[in-house]
Amino acid sequence: TFLSIMMAYATSRFDFPGRNVIFACLLGLMMVPYEMLIITNYVTVTKLKWLDTFWALIVPGTASVYYTYILRNNFLSVPDSYYYSARLDGANSWKYLWRVMIPMNKSAVSTIVLLNAIGEWNSFMWPMIVTNTDAMRTVQVGLYTFNNDTSTRYDLLMAAATIIILPLMLLFIVARKKIVSAFSHGGIKG
Repeated sequence: TFLSIMMAYATSRFDFPGRNVIFACLLGLMMVPYEMLIITNYVTVTKLKWLDTFWALIVPGTASVYYTYILRNNFLSVPDSYYYSARLDGANSWKYLWRVMIPMNKSAVSTIVLLNAIGEWNSFMWPMIVTNTDAMRTVQVGLYTFNNDTSTRYDLLMAAATIIILPLMLLFIVARKKIVSAFSHGGIKG
């Protein structure tokens, strides 16, 4: 989320040569299916000797073009007069981002945090590829181990799935008002 905020802020508020070209290239990356990037990411992780480490699980998911796109559109909706007022009050760009832009777009930021947490929690294919030992595997890959060659213990599988979904359910219960306000914010006029 932090990297998406930085990229969205840079491409929405700073006027530099090639800004629109960089953002167009980022949008072009959204057109590439995730499955096509797996081989490239795997080769990179292997060359960095990160296989079966936490780095291989964390670093590839640190930035998202989709979240950057959402935040950039939200940041562009904030009038420039707020920026000029903050500059008159002595705020630099960093303070303006964290004291004006983020609070004004906290619904979008909190929704992105939630979506990112859910996406990483439910990630299956990438952790399955880059981990070799049971100690490094994620819970979703652990669910897969309930299947074996001879039979599947559905009672144990369903019990484990229920336990695994509890953190996401608690997260949703705590943040449901933010989710609803983020999606209903666009329809409110006044």
